[in-house]
Amino acid sequence: MYRSVAVAIPALNEEQSLPGLLKGLISQKVPGVYQVSFTVLDDASEDRTAVVAQEVANTDNRVRLLRASQRKGKTAQLRSFLETTDAEIVVFVDADVILGGESVLSDLLESIRDGASLASGCPVPVARSTFWGRGSTFSGKALRAVRSKVNGGNNLFACHGRILAMNRSMIDILLAEVWPPAPIGEDTFFYIAAQEHGERFVYVPSAIVWFGVAANPREFMLQNARFSRDLNALTGLFGRRNVHRYTALPLALVLREITALAFRDVIGAVSWLLLKIVCFVGTGQVEDAAWGVSQSTKGIKPRGLQQ
Repeated sequence: MYRSVAVAIPALNEEQSLPGLLKGLISQKVPGVYQVSFTVLDDASEDRTAVVAQEVANTDNRVRLLRASQRKGKTAQLRSFLETTDAEIVVFVDADVILGGESVLSDLLESIRDGASLASGCPVPVARSTFWGRGSTFSGKALRAVRSKVNGGNNLFACHGRILAMNRSMIDILLAEVWPPAPIGEDTFFYIAAQEHGERFVYVPSAIVWFGVAANPREFMLQNARFSRDLNALTGLFGRRNVHRYTALPLALVLREITALAFRDVIGAVSWLLLKIVCFVGTGQVEDAAWGVSQSTKGIKPRGLQQ
């Protein structure tokens, strides 16, 4: 019996990234017991995102395009998809990532088959050589080093929205929850909801996706502001004590990993420290602003990627 898998790709102005991602998804080596479909959730893009998606759909009947007439935001797009799909497993993949191999989907699906209700892959930053880019890259590498070592990978920071899979039980739980007001980081919400309902989360380090990092202080600050806003919104749903429990990291581990990385990349460490100072000073100015689209993280190239 086939297990239906619906892969949804939320996209906004992703004409540069989408062709490569769809090619990578279609080429995934997935066991024959799964019947996989791919849906591009175009959030009223102003570029050729819809055209690119439709061109691929015309050549592969597993691919389809759902285009919104006006921008809804990523959170609303994801919820609408969960409300309408009857798939047994749903996988969300951001449109601006590059898959790290041909078994990314297979590795995630096997985790779900083995009993996980929610599974996340491993986002790896594409290194930037500019001063601020090195700080953003340093931040991404530090997070990757820490998340695999906290609670065996079962922690909020290992649950990342760039690539997530969930089973029907998790979908039903999410649809029964009151979602925080948009814009939020849906990955943070999904993880805490899973923990609160006793569902199993699994971090899959072999399911690598490459992503672009912020190239300037403003975009880095916006990303940090989003996380702060997420925590405020989720505190109202799950309580301050629970949210703190899920977001707390062992200080000794964090310092050890950051120090080890700093010895290998002093300039990156200095840049990261300056970025954190910028966030501390300026995050309050953007905390209540609408989450903007990060332009510098789009259109990353697959050449020269190193794990």
